[in-house]
Amino acid sequence: MSPESPVPESPVTVSPVTVSPVTVSLGTESLGTVSLLTASLQAMDLTTLRAVLAELRPLLLPSRFEKAQQSDGQTLQLGFRSLAGRHWLELSWQAEAPRLLAIAPPPRGGDGSTLAQQVQHGLSGLALVGLHQEGMERVVELQFATRPGDPISRRLVLELMGRHSNLFVLDRQGRVTGAARQVREQQSRLRPIGSGDAYLPPPPARGQPPRAGESYADWRRRLGLVPVALGRALREAYQGISPALALQLAGDQPQRAAELLARPVDQLAELEWQQLHRRWQRWLLVLASGAFELSPGLATAYRCWQEAPEPAAEAAHQDLGAHQELATHQDLAAIQPLATTPEGTQQETSPLQASKAPVHQLPVHQLQIHQPQDHQPLGHQPPGPQRLEINPFLEAYYLRLLDGRRLQQRSQALRLRLQQALAKEQAQCRQQQERLDQVEGSGALQGQADALLCLADPSRDQVAEAQALYRRARKLRRSVAAITPRIEAHQQRIEQLEASLTYLDQLLLQAAEGAQAPSQAPSQVPSQEPGLGSGPLLAQLEELELDSQSLLAPRLGNRRQRRSASAASPAGGQVQPLEVELASGLRVQVGRNHRQNAWISLQQARRGDLWFHAQECPGSHVVLKTSVAPGGEEDLQAAADLAAHFSRARGNRRVPVVMVATDQLQRIAGAGPGTVRHRGGEVVWADPQRAASLLIALAERADRPIPSESTTKDTAVQSNPIQAAAPPKAGGLPSLGPALKP
Repeated sequence: MSPESPVPESPVTVSPVTVSPVTVSLGTESLGTVSLLTASLQAMDLTTLRAVLAELRPLLLPSRFEKAQQSDGQTLQLGFRSLAGRHWLELSWQAEAPRLLAIAPPPRGGDGSTLAQQVQHGLSGLALVGLHQEGMERVVELQFATRPGDPISRRLVLELMGRHSNLFVLDRQGRVTGAARQVREQQSRLRPIGSGDAYLPPPPARGQPPRAGESYADWRRRLGLVPVALGRALREAYQGISPALALQLAGDQPQRAAELLARPVDQLAELEWQQLHRRWQRWLLVLASGAFELSPGLATAYRCWQEAPEPAAEAAHQDLGAHQELATHQDLAAIQPLATTPEGTQQETSPLQASKAPVHQLPVHQLQIHQPQDHQPLGHQPPGPQRLEINPFLEAYYLRLLDGRRLQQRSQALRLRLQQALAKEQAQCRQQQERLDQVEGSGALQGQADALLCLADPSRDQVAEAQALYRRARKLRRSVAAITPRIEAHQQRIEQLEASLTYLDQLLLQAAEGAQAPSQAPSQVPSQEPGLGSGPLLAQLEELELDSQSLLAPRLGNRRQRRSASAASPAGGQVQPLEVELASGLRVQVGRNHRQNAWISLQQARRGDLWFHAQECPGSHVVLKTSVAPGGEEDLQAAADLAAHFSRARGNRRVPVVMVATDQLQRIAGAGPGTVRHRGGEVVWADPQRAASLLIALAERADRPIPSESTTKDTAVQSNPIQAAAPPKAGGLPSLGPALKP
């Protein structure tokens, strides 16, 4: 290929340098790790729901209703105003993640849905005066009245029951005025319910409600009636036992707890029964007192209650019998909240603290799983936690996992469309190539015609046949001028589609690396920025989807169609490529789709900048901003490593990377965005693993989970800090120091 010949964006070739072929290994790796995005979701069980309501009651009761909006088809967001400020609740009846929790202020939108309008009209001017949850059912009733103390005029009933979850709007008489899902008779024979019907609660769950006053012998006898697995016995004998709670009761050790729950009840040892009963009583005490405490689980993602400390760990120097009695009463005193007298003073007396009996022998009237008061007059609210801990963690937890699932679903759909378009382009390119190969037979056709006309006395038919052969030969020779541009166009689209698949693979690998990273403790989750890991990835995927529309759309025929498609394209929007700062202070820009490549390589590049690209391999454009200051060998090597890392050859140990001055780049007229050609160049051998170490070091210095998800304003001349979802702030990027040295 001559130095003046056009070079497509993906397989960049530099003459006269010759390099060895590059092995492609990214696509299968990303397909193998995409399953990490579908981590199992811990559903909101009864214990978690009680813990959430315990935090919400002091915060929201009472509060004035202000706003209702529906963010998606299965989620309703409600805004309230209390003395402490404005608060938002999220009510979701999504089958895989039904939930009720407080959230950060959401973006506006979705107030035009039918359900949101019904709720807005029905609750306008009312105050939230009650959050009621009955028994062991995951059904929450939000009660509204004109003011605290007045009769209830409206109710919102949220049923958190898996695929049967639903939301109902009830009037003063208990009739359904609005529902998230109308339940017809063909859908449920037990409880068909729709607009205008009287609301009926769902059928009670199997089993008995847990009782703190149940003796150890009765509790063990009930679980051992049928020789089934322990996990099944817990769920069938008692209400409110979720799979996550069963694992926590079994010890919260992943392998040991699963083995214990799978073992038949008649094979459990006496010590295992006693340990299980001790955790059972502790769980009931937490439900009774409301002393919920969030902590990371081992067999589960999180837990909202803590086990009582082992007796030997309290005071090893005391007698075992005396110590057990002391430890029991210390546990009871620690979880019992202060009582509130009618005058508002606090007292520390309670039946639990005054009793001297063991926990499992306390009478029922002394230890009841009580329901907190739904509302109190202003100024007479019972003391409660004012700082939310469980709700922000659950918001970040659900946001991260649900965004991961949405990311997987949308990326799989985009991959399928890109692969179908790639197969179609490859088939059309082969078809055109076969037609071009037929041109070589034009000489044989002309030779046959010459032979016919060279006969001594050709007949009339032979002359006609020769003329037909001449016409076919001329047609084949003329077709070269038409077929060659078609083949080039098909090859360009094939290269762009392969590059889009590479960008999608890189996005999925970033998500998989974030899923493999150790999770934060619940207390360390930032409440103001939940789900930092998945939000930017979804935004990056959306930008890639918009970027791929021109490749996936059919060929546009007239000018009006091309103009409308150009208006819908994201070319005029904000372009946010990856930008990092090296130890020397130089910036490096990395494009993650075609438009970002064109933006950093052609629009934002200045004289003196250097352009890097993996040779003969689809990948990202990388620009080192040496126009600001000259770069050293370490800077050039770091930029080359990044170009190798963000290419399809990132799985190789060594990758040839082309380095060209940006003023030697030219856009190919009529080609897609990001397709350039260049003159000259130099090949630098790069190590993708070195770039991965650089990004990890940058993430640690910037205190962000995934630096490649950062967004920056590339139009700024000064350095900006990497952030995951928020706009960049003023300041410098963290320096990597000696991390770039090979």
